[in-house]
Amino acid sequence: MKQDLLITMHRHLQGLVDFVHLRPLAQITFRRLTSGRYKEGRLARARQNGRVWMLDLSVALRGEEQEPETIEWLRRVLVSGATAIDVGANVGQMTLEMAALVGKGGTVVAIEPGPGNVRCLRRHIAGNAMEDRVRVIEAACMDIDGGEVVLRTFTGSGNPGEVASGHAVLGRESHEGTKRTDVAVSRVSIDGVAQRLNLIPAAIKIDVEGSELAVLAGAKKTLSVYKPALRVAFHPFAFDSPLEASEQLRQLLREAGYYIQSDPGSALSLDEYVAVPTSA
Repeated sequence: MKQDLLITMHRHLQGLVDFVHLRPLAQITFRRLTSGRYKEGRLARARQNGRVWMLDLSVALRGEEQEPETIEWLRRVLVSGATAIDVGANVGQMTLEMAALVGKGGTVVAIEPGPGNVRCLRRHIAGNAMEDRVRVIEAACMDIDGGEVVLRTFTGSGNPGEVASGHAVLGRESHEGTKRTDVAVSRVSIDGVAQRLNLIPAAIKIDVEGSELAVLAGAKKTLSVYKPALRVAFHPFAFDSPLEASEQLRQLLREAGYYIQSDPGSALSLDEYVAVPTSA
């Protein structure tokens, strides 16, 4: 299955457009063509990370490679029939990769609190016929299971229904170039979700914009008992003291029987870190 011609042209003609100084005209033409072809939320067929997906146009235009190191890790740790948890699923690019890897006999639980992101996530799951293996939980993942929490949404218009990254429950109060809106969302923990759904996860990916410590605190039982492959994004800008937060993250991992692979031994930087069981 090939990607849509308009997406191919957009990706491969950028250099030529700039060379002949026609970017403004090209942008106007592209917007007109796409507004007709992808009206009413129609998904675009686009290649990302070696697979062709049906994606929202804005997501399709993000580029052919998305989070390549995470993709490589997922392809290393997930097999057909496995269970995976995507914490901070956003619009589901990693969720779709997980779903492809675990196959029809597997399960992916995608946890995402942003209202706009969840709507796009559900469209991506349906558009790629993955409803049979993906379950979406619209909630903020933290250390406490149950109740509600205030989610800070940062979007260009201030509308929490927009697709965006940078949503936060803890940490940052503002995000440059965006407007903040607070919305109440459900709250879950990994341990609570795993128990309710009877999950034995083979892999957990965590990317939660500053709530990573809370997520790990709410995953101690799951990590200690099942020892899934684990990948955690650290966001230093979300903490008053990145060094202190780094040490807290290390301590939470030690309590669950894990350590950071290739640990720099100082304050963690803005990156994703693989944590492995100490007995591995």
